[in-house]
Amino acid sequence: MIKRKKTSLLGLISGVIGGLVTVTPGAGFVGVPGAIIMGLIGGVACWWGVTYLKRMIRLDDSLDVFGIHGVGGIVGALLTGVFTDPALGGSGIYDYVTNSVAADYSIITQVWVQLKAVLVTIVWSGAASAVIFKLVDITIGLRVSEDDEREIYEKSGSDYQTVRLEAVKDALQKENITGMTVSEVRGFGRQKGQRSYTEVRSTGWIIFPKLKLKWWSTITKLI
Repeated sequence: MIKRKKTSLLGLISGVIGGLVTVTPGAGFVGVPGAIIMGLIGGVACWWGVTYLKRMIRLDDSLDVFGIHGVGGIVGALLTGVFTDPALGGSGIYDYVTNSVAADYSIITQVWVQLKAVLVTIVWSGAASAVIFKLVDITIGLRVSEDDEREIYEKSGSDYQTVRLEAVKDALQKENITGMTVSEVRGFGRQKGQRSYTEVRSTGWIIFPKLKLKWWSTITKLI
C-alpha cells in the first residue's frame, strides 16, 4: 500500500505471516504489549525484505521465504532479547539452579546472546543449503536451459502467443487454398511492447510485426 498506493491480498497475507514469524521466537517469554510491538516492527521489516533487500542482493526467491521468514525470524530473535525484560512485561530468564526467575536482567547481554545464536544459525543453514544445492546441481540440475524455458513459456497461457506462419500455411493447404501472398504491415497495432519483471530478472516482450495475407482457392478469390 505504501509503495503502490493500493492494497492487495498478497500484501495482507505477507504482513500477517511476517508479524507471526517475528513474534514466534518470543512465544512464552514476551508479554502482550511486547508481542504487539514485535509484530508491527516485523511487518515493516519483512516488507522491506521482500521489496528492497531482495532486489539489492539479487535474490531469486519467488515465494519470499527469506524476506518474510528469514528477515522476520532474525528481527524476532533479536527483539526477544529486548521484550523478555520483566520491566517490559516479559517473563525474564528462568534460573533452573534456583528454580526461580533471575533477579537481574540485562537487555544488552541477552540481545548479544540472541545475536550469536542468529549468526550460528545463518552459518549452519547456509553451509547445509550450499551442500544440498551443489548435490542437486551436479545430479539433476537446478534450472532448465534457456531454450527449454523459452519453449515452456511460449506454450503457457500467456497473453501474447506467437502464431507460426507455417502452421497457417499448412491449414490453408488442407482447405484447398492454392495461392497465397504475404506482405509485411509495419506497426504492432494495440499490442505495445512492454517490460515485465519476474523476481530480479527483467523480461522484454517480443511482439512481431503484423503480416497481411491474401489467398486464393480453386473456386473463388478470397481477400
